[in-house]
Amino acid sequence: MVAAARSAGLDAPVASCPGWDVTALLRHIGKVHRWVALVIATGDMNTPRPEGTAPRGPDLFEWIETGAGELFAAGTEKGPSAPASNWAGVTPTTAFWFRRMANETAVHSWDVRSAAGDPEPIEAALAADAIDEWLMVMGALRPPEGLSGTLHIHCTDVAGDWTLDLGTFAAERQSTDADAELRGPASGILLRLLNRSDEVEILGDAAVLVDWGDKVHF
Repeated sequence: MVAAARSAGLDAPVASCPGWDVTALLRHIGKVHRWVALVIATGDMNTPRPEGTAPRGPDLFEWIETGAGELFAAGTEKGPSAPASNWAGVTPTTAFWFRRMANETAVHSWDVRSAAGDPEPIEAALAADAIDEWLMVMGALRPPEGLSGTLHIHCTDVAGDWTLDLGTFAAERQSTDADAELRGPASGILLRLLNRSDEVEILGDAAVLVDWGDKVHF
């Protein structure tokens, strides 16, 4: 992420995060890393967010690396089974935060690489897990309104099949008949679901995804 940010420049716009430049994105992810490091260390998601202001300018690069190091150190010390509350209603262990940070960082790293003109795909297994987390956990927390139909999602490079009822945003980890199918590499599917790319194949009734970009946000 830091290498891509240096290449892009701190003032470069991040098209996949409207209104943000590279500085804003780095400040966001750095604050998140530091806060989650505290959540993992204390086991309490209500722990106050770290005080202090994120730097601007070249000091931001070292600040990002330091925050990532704090997150890694906290995770290494506690391990994935340590108790830690979360806002998602899933098993309250640090494993939730390990997964959330891996997927959040992967997507925002892609955002920075895209700003630098080098949007390499997200690693397939990681992208497939991010799809699963987004469908089975994140989407259920804030289901969008105004969508209808059913969507089958199929990864072609790693294992991954889900069927999503767009009306209720209920998802199942299985392949069933649906009005439309989103088919392609896991990275491309994840980026399509997060309104970052449209380079995957849509089979069947593409109309079920016409309003996706207006209704679904990450």
